[in-house]
Amino acid sequence: MKNRKQKGAPDSAWAIKVKKILKAEAVRERLVETCVRVVSQNGLVRVPGTEQYYCTDQEAVWFTGTDDTAFKDFTSITLAELYEALRCEGEPGTLASRRKALDPLPAYMLTKVGKLIVSACALYRQEWAITYINHVFNPETTVLMRAMKRYARSIRHSKMGEGLQSEDLALLLDRFCRFVRRACGTWRFINAVREQNKQAQANFNSAREYICYLAQRHSKLLIMRIDLYHSPYYDAPGAYKHIDRFLNWLRDSAWCRRHLPDYLGFIIKCENGVVRGMHWHLMVICEGNEQQNGGWLSQQLGEAWMARVGATAGSYHNCWGDRKNYEYDGLGVLTLKDREKMIGLRAALHYLTKQDCVLKLTNDKTRNFWRSTMSSKEPSKRGRPRTEENSVQLLKEMLGGRRSKYPPDVR
Repeated sequence: MKNRKQKGAPDSAWAIKVKKILKAEAVRERLVETCVRVVSQNGLVRVPGTEQYYCTDQEAVWFTGTDDTAFKDFTSITLAELYEALRCEGEPGTLASRRKALDPLPAYMLTKVGKLIVSACALYRQEWAITYINHVFNPETTVLMRAMKRYARSIRHSKMGEGLQSEDLALLLDRFCRFVRRACGTWRFINAVREQNKQAQANFNSAREYICYLAQRHSKLLIMRIDLYHSPYYDAPGAYKHIDRFLNWLRDSAWCRRHLPDYLGFIIKCENGVVRGMHWHLMVICEGNEQQNGGWLSQQLGEAWMARVGATAGSYHNCWGDRKNYEYDGLGVLTLKDREKMIGLRAALHYLTKQDCVLKLTNDKTRNFWRSTMSSKEPSKRGRPRTEENSVQLLKEMLGGRRSKYPPDVR
């Protein structure tokens, strides 16, 4: 039985390295989620969400600070912290003791929950309710956005400043808390959360199974990641048509022999943003014993996407170009002994299988995660037999357990 870390005990050297790898991966994810890449046309780039242009001599320009970024930060950071506080903490305010017996009105002191609600209401924008009306969010975000739509404006107008607060504000905060907690206590909400977690876990299991399947057949895997973008945001049917055609070309053996030698398969996740439009996080795996130039192959993938979508509607980001900024990552040639790269790979699979906002096109379920199929044929017996130390056991251990960025032996 493995020894469990005692509470308060220092992290082991391996645990420290794992956290360092995951911290770098979080920085990479933040860059992908908060920056928009715009390709220049005739020396001009358009600022996302506006009709403004400016000159540049660059092939593409990255923008940040867009409304899409502000909304994503609001939902993934502000509302996530507020939800945890509402789930674990008490009331939003307490009755403050009167300094003088003749004070005519009671005053209230905000608790942690109350301060988080007031802060979130100050950041909330009313136009978001219209801008993101076609998006389906996770259950927690859905409930909190409805509460914001109902109470945020009144709470902002009732705020009196720091310190003691009015009775009207205390009443609004109490109603806000009761609304959220009542909605989160329904079976509809509970089942929705379970289904979301179940789907995320199923996607993670599917991706893990596929990586292990390839590793059993190939002692080295070349891992590449590329982000594919499509605009305008409202042309979701066109975006799905383009990605389906692109993946069909990727599956075509003749095309792969010319442009992507030793291609094995892919894992892909679809997301949508109002400013950046439809985009996909694509992981492509090639045979690592034959191919090691991941930068060039990733660029070939991006250029193939641009050629089929067009420069006005399509763009891409080659994650290989960011490797110099990180000491560890999940890209490059993965051997069956490389624990550090396996941690980066696990973090990438965790990111690819998260349940995020998706564009609601119809009442039917929209597939937002899929991968290449696995053959039922037995792997070839050619080549030198594997020994125990270079088997896939270490890979299974590093990718094992429940869906998490951390391997089972680190928490």
